[in-house]
Amino acid sequence: MKRIVSFSICTVAWLTMVCEKPMTKPGDMPDSIEVCAATSRTYSGCALQLVALAVYSDGREQDVTTEVRWSLSPGRAGYIDDSGLFTAFTDTVGTEVVCADFQGCQDTLAITIDWGAQTLAVWPVSAVVHSGGKVQFEAIAKYYGMYPDHSSSKGYVTRETAWSVLPGLAGSIDSTGLFSAFPDGQGREVITGTYHSLNVSSAVTVTPNVELPFEMVTIPAGSFRMGDNNGNYDEGPEHDVSTKAFEIGRYEITNTQYADYLNAALRAGEIFVDTYSVISRRGAFSMMIYLRLIGNPIYPNEFFEYFETGEEAPGFRVIQGYGDYPVIRLTWAGAAAFCMFYGLRLPTEAEWEMACRGGKQYEYGTADGSIGHDLANYAGVGGLDTFEGPAPVGTFPPNPYGLYDMCGNAAEYVHDVYAPGYYAVSPSFDPQGPGPQYPSEIEPGEFMCYRGGGWLFGESTCRSAYRGKIKLQEDTSNAPFFGFRVARTVE
Repeated sequence: MKRIVSFSICTVAWLTMVCEKPMTKPGDMPDSIEVCAATSRTYSGCALQLVALAVYSDGREQDVTTEVRWSLSPGRAGYIDDSGLFTAFTDTVGTEVVCADFQGCQDTLAITIDWGAQTLAVWPVSAVVHSGGKVQFEAIAKYYGMYPDHSSSKGYVTRETAWSVLPGLAGSIDSTGLFSAFPDGQGREVITGTYHSLNVSSAVTVTPNVELPFEMVTIPAGSFRMGDNNGNYDEGPEHDVSTKAFEIGRYEITNTQYADYLNAALRAGEIFVDTYSVISRRGAFSMMIYLRLIGNPIYPNEFFEYFETGEEAPGFRVIQGYGDYPVIRLTWAGAAAFCMFYGLRLPTEAEWEMACRGGKQYEYGTADGSIGHDLANYAGVGGLDTFEGPAPVGTFPPNPYGLYDMCGNAAEYVHDVYAPGYYAVSPSFDPQGPGPQYPSEIEPGEFMCYRGGGWLFGESTCRSAYRGKIKLQEDTSNAPFFGFRVARTVE
């Protein structure tokens, strides 16, 4: 049996072996040699260090790794250098047999090469936690060439990722990606996830007083009647649902807040701009469009601009006067990526509707549960609603939970994949929708749910029970009214 030497896969590093003797002397002939490795399985694009041990008749073992003659057969899936470092090609899988030849002795080791990850995403990218608090980091890997058409696949690898933290003065991270801040910890920590040959870093700031740029409202655990028995198949049957306590944004995310995110994501290498679109460079939604910087002639985007030249570094800014307006012209991925960047998430449909009803089973998420232009921004104008388009967040009175614009203004993305008959089979406790639990596992062609109507929608679509649908990667030039608010689970 080949012995296993403890060192990390895909790490180009020399092994340090305890040797009692210097380099082999002429005439000091071994009885045999043995090829050792940490594993006999690796991944495309990864490196694996091999070690050759000469075994003598008196029981001595000597590291002769750099003295043997290394060879490889058939040599189609990788190569090996004179130091015994085997490197797998990035686009090939298979089995390679390594042979070590030393002073008339030979030994072989078969190495199996599987498809390796080509990209790795780690989030949150930028998190803030209070002293003594916790942050869960997640990782997803994307693999290419696994299928005959060379299409890709992806999967969550949080538990398979090696996690580390530097400098480690304010907290520690365990093997599951859970960062725990020390009770008296303060400062910035760099979190690194390593999977196959890939390393991705994020940051977490530990502070005694957490001040997120999003004002949150705590919705206590409780129950409500979800849906409506109005004959609309999407909304029925009306059913009892209970949720755990959660926090939800008091306001819809604004242009200023989204521009701050875009600039942070640009600096972190998460996004790029191409043909007036903001596109993910890596991360959970690699190569997906997040935001259109221009619209069609009917719905122009007059809120953002991207600049590449001048005294400032390239970045995004909001057109003067629109900072407090809700961000719109987003795809669902653009909303979900924002949440994940900060360690937050989109609310589920159940959470959103519970928050919208204000603890009073209101039909509309307004101050008194009714609809009118003094209470919300929806189709038409009148009263306080003088807006042909979106209004600055917080313009209209809040609902009983203190939440603004749950009715009208921007339509709001939620976490759930859309399914028209889902309410008939939905769990009664904390339903997450019929799709994957993790947002990055949702396919681009899926329909996602949105809630709350919008400034272009009529009264019926602004109801608490109304369910809309839109493709995850819908062309936002034709869907300019979608925004969102953030949520997180109460610890």
